[in-house]
Amino acid sequence: MSWWQIILHWDWASVGKSALGAGLGTGAVGGLLLFLRDRRRQRSLAAYMALRLAVLLEAYAARCAEVVCGNAHVPHPSETELIQRDTTLPELPRYPEDLDGWRAIDAILTGRCLMFRNKLRSSQGIIDGMIAHDRGILHSRFSGLAAEHGLEAWQLAAALRHRHGIETADPLWDYAKQLKRMLEETQKTHGPEKRD
Repeated sequence: MSWWQIILHWDWASVGKSALGAGLGTGAVGGLLLFLRDRRRQRSLAAYMALRLAVLLEAYAARCAEVVCGNAHVPHPSETELIQRDTTLPELPRYPEDLDGWRAIDAILTGRCLMFRNKLRSSQGIIDGMIAHDRGILHSRFSGLAAEHGLEAWQLAAALRHRHGIETADPLWDYAKQLKRMLEETQKTHGPEKRD
């Protein structure tokens, strides 16, 4: 029997099914590998962006703690002297301008990060209003707002780290504890901040 006669006697339906199955199997495995590679890249991108934001927010929290502690240690002047305390919230550094990174991190945490800057602007407006109208409670309210925002920045950084599997921060100075204590002291003195 010649080679062409052998080919004619093949079960072409089985050959077709085998070829189709092999093609689909190869395509499925290739597609799965691409999906896994993209997912891994996305997770890596999200973790890196979350780490960048967490470090930035932790630095902001530390700066808030420094301002609160600095104001607490200003000497008390006589009644005729002006108190030289800080009344400006620390400036939040610019966030990274990485669109792919922003899209990769958790959407709820993205919203919280973006809204945080607006909260700081609103609080600074409240402080500036107190400077003009109610200097009597300005410094304790300022310390309360600075502590509140510093603590919020710390908690947001912790949430970013947790959600994206990054190890927790381990600062030399436990400024989150300092911020909590200052916030509790302010709330004991003046009650919790009222939000509209």
